[in-house]
Amino acid sequence: MNQNGTEPDRTATVVLGFFGWEITATCSQADSKHLEFLYRPHVMQQPSIHADDKASVELRAEHEAGFFRSVLAKDGREKSFSVRIAGETVRRTFRGWSGSAAPLPPLVHPKFAQNFVVLNAAVVEKGGRCVAIFGPNYSGKTSVALHMCTELGWSLVSDHLLVLDARSARVWSYGSPVGLRGRAREDFEASSANETIERREVISEVTGRVLLLRPEQLCTTTDGLRGSLEGLVLLSPECRDIRTVPTADLGGPPCFPPGRSAEALTMLPAHTILVPAAGERTPGQAAHAISASFDI
Repeated sequence: MNQNGTEPDRTATVVLGFFGWEITATCSQADSKHLEFLYRPHVMQQPSIHADDKASVELRAEHEAGFFRSVLAKDGREKSFSVRIAGETVRRTFRGWSGSAAPLPPLVHPKFAQNFVVLNAAVVEKGGRCVAIFGPNYSGKTSVALHMCTELGWSLVSDHLLVLDARSARVWSYGSPVGLRGRAREDFEASSANETIERREVISEVTGRVLLLRPEQLCTTTDGLRGSLEGLVLLSPECRDIRTVPTADLGGPPCFPPGRSAEALTMLPAHTILVPAAGERTPGQAAHAISASFDI
């Protein structure tokens, strides 16, 4: 019995593949259902006998809400996780998301993080060419990327993380949910798809309700290791006209692990296309402008 006098949830094990690594996650049965939704394309049916790079992750929450339900509800309850790689364990305890690395993928562990350079961006691909879409929070990156994928023949590589392999500078697919907020959420809820597509919901202090949806139910997605990054777009609130500028002039991009901005710059295209943010034009207009810029 737990402290509430009820039977504790049984432990579940889920094996996931992230960027060439095999990650064994241990959590409650209830949390395993959320985990499988959040990282569905990365769930492996069985461990790989060929994986050389492996890690184990344990997720814990000493209350009935569970780890992921507590995270999604932002209820302020204490949660913890640990990541173990090659005998070294990193542990974190928290109540609210504070901008620190999440347990999955386990970028919080240096032995995992050292293999990648990670930046906040949506990534799309067409004709084997990857294009990253950067921008401030709530600038419309997701809406623009989804329009490119649903209307203009692109595929979604990642909704919010550009994951670059540190050795090859190639782009890894990352299949996390897409978050629809504001007008995009309202349009989805008014559509017929709202009746059939599985989702989770969180509340943003800035934008209100956010729907988390599986991207593969909305558009074409990619998996595994892709090619190098060939295009860079910045959705800019200050920009009034589309123009191209040297990427270096924009300064070193904030990235994870911290302190690798200079390394990230060497992996990015030399020039960036500036596009007015969604507030200045519709996501569809921005999507068409970006797609036309790469003439694919």
